[in-house]
Amino acid sequence: MAYAKEKDKKMLSVQAYIGRKHFEQLLVLSRILKLPVSRLICIAVDNEFQKEEPFRLNLELNKDEYVEYAFADEAGKLMNYMKTLRNGMSLDLLYVLRKDIGIPNRTIFLQAFNECIKQGIIESYVNPPSVKYNNAFETICYRLKSASPEARKKLRKKVTERETYERLKAKYGKDT
Repeated sequence: MAYAKEKDKKMLSVQAYIGRKHFEQLLVLSRILKLPVSRLICIAVDNEFQKEEPFRLNLELNKDEYVEYAFADEAGKLMNYMKTLRNGMSLDLLYVLRKDIGIPNRTIFLQAFNECIKQGIIESYVNPPSVKYNNAFETICYRLKSASPEARKKLRKKVTERETYERLKAKYGKDT
């Protein structure tokens, strides 16, 4: 953006990418409120700046409460989504795309992400600064470690075992 040329303008144009589900929700809200999507985004940004810590996401993974394969179905959804990515993606972007992934619940998404990490399905890497997008920050991104059919079959088998365990536990009571 040529900021020097834009300094006298009251409003500046910004290009942004958002998830399909969020965009669809904005379109519905736009029709209900009879406001353009751009104005809704301005309102959302203004509301965010009113917070004590604007634009902060709590993406800490709860490492104490990990139950192996408890979120394997959701981890499978995340894995299937990540297969469609050419490169990896940062956790914050995956998090805001959780509805597109099929895991709308925030906590369950983070548990599914943790499941993927613990099972070795995804790995982290450092994405260097982008010259093309004038980005001066390194970003930690995540990508599939192995999307082989054998890895998916192993995960599916563990999901089935976990479901059987939970069904028997519910039928016969506590562990003996």
